[in-house]
Amino acid sequence: MPQKDARERFLTRDEAAKLLAHFRRAPRTKHLLLFSRLALYTGARSGAILGLTWDRVNLERGIIDYRKGPSTAKGRSVVPISPALVRALTKAKRSAKSDHVIEWNGDPVKRVVRAFTKHCDAIGLEGVSPNTLRHTFGTWAAQSGASLFLVARAMGHKRVSTTERYAKHETDSLRGVMSAVRRGK
Repeated sequence: MPQKDARERFLTRDEAAKLLAHFRRAPRTKHLLLFSRLALYTGARSGAILGLTWDRVNLERGIIDYRKGPSTAKGRSVVPISPALVRALTKAKRSAKSDHVIEWNGDPVKRVVRAFTKHCDAIGLEGVSPNTLRHTFGTWAAQSGASLFLVARAMGHKRVSTTERYAKHETDSLRGVMSAVRRGK
């Protein structure tokens, strides 16, 4: 689903599955797989994910605290994580060689954009960057009917108007609204 404006680009569920499957199969992309899972399922900014250390991941409670760490003007939040993400992080922690969650050969990864976009292009996902995963999180949450106020909190936005730019709606996701109007609800 190519979109003209990169800020409007988000992944469909099928595209996300294709991306994750590619990273599971491709050699030396374990860090990109974990990065992508964190971005898709927590909505965090790339910098927050790359700066994430194990002391801010509570696997027992199933939460990640993105607020601590390198100082930034961008908002960050504490987010609950799914059991599947807990399992992925547990596996990654067992083989970790550093304090950073996203690492390569024991060193923290500072940037993923070049490798990430190269892999996306190779599998036919045009116009996809690491930030697309954040847009995908916001869009999926809004399409599922989540309150934009709560989506904003999860994404670390101070204003819901910021979240609205992330939360794209496809025509099909508005069918429930149209049905409710027709039914008088």
